[in-house]
Amino acid sequence: MQTTLARSVTVEGTGLHTGRPARVKLAPMPPGSGLRLVRTDVSPPAEIEVSVRSRAPVPRCTALASPAARVMTVEHLLSALAGLGIDNVRIEVDGPEIPALDGSAARWVELVDRAGVVEQDAPSRSRRLPEVVWVGDGERFILAAPGEGLRVSFLFTADRPGLQDAFVEFDVTPEVFRREIAPARTVAFLDEVEQLRRHGLGLGGTPDNVVLVGPQGPVTPLRFADEIARHKVLDLIGDLALAGPLQARVVAIRAGHELTARLASRIWQALRPTEWKG
Repeated sequence: MQTTLARSVTVEGTGLHTGRPARVKLAPMPPGSGLRLVRTDVSPPAEIEVSVRSRAPVPRCTALASPAARVMTVEHLLSALAGLGIDNVRIEVDGPEIPALDGSAARWVELVDRAGVVEQDAPSRSRRLPEVVWVGDGERFILAAPGEGLRVSFLFTADRPGLQDAFVEFDVTPEVFRREIAPARTVAFLDEVEQLRRHGLGLGGTPDNVVLVGPQGPVTPLRFADEIARHKVLDLIGDLALAGPLQARVVAIRAGHELTARLASRIWQALRPTEWKG
């Protein structure tokens, strides 16, 4: 059955890239509503469709936009909602970016747990992928095949000193997401920080919301030995949520936001051919 929150909840924090404060409110929605993203600090409030059709080309994060407004870094929140199987939620944000919180999805999971989850009188909208779809770019590759539930396999290959290759694989259930995926934090490489900030990115990054990686490896104590690979899975789940609730077997090699966005577009086309305008 479809699910929503039992009550509204709010959280405040700072955007990872803009460095600007924002307040997010998650509110229950009726069956069939899906995820609704609303930017409330513009007049009138701007609703942005949560789908691949709204993705905006912003580096180092996933951003959604309408003609009236844009919201950056939606992937961790969307990953938490998808990982916990939440179907219908109104997401209100009073700024240009979803707060980073601790750089993972753990705080979003806590927020959903605080709100409570209720079943609704409507069948699940999760759809099984009807065919194999894939995209590749040199040494990067991601494939989705028909399957029951959502199973994600990810190969992270280390291209810097002090890091190790890692392979992770999860059957994504709410319990597995909460325990094994949600706590994994985003990564920042020390030699890229200044360049990112010159381009107006990473302005809100701190040791409290990123795993810092230096020339000899992680500077920040890790929550998992393979935390970087686990966070890649977290991002992937959030990015694929733009294609809607999905049942598939996903295999990724060195994939990031851009490649996953291309796959999400292919999935959207496979699931909703009559709605495709891309």
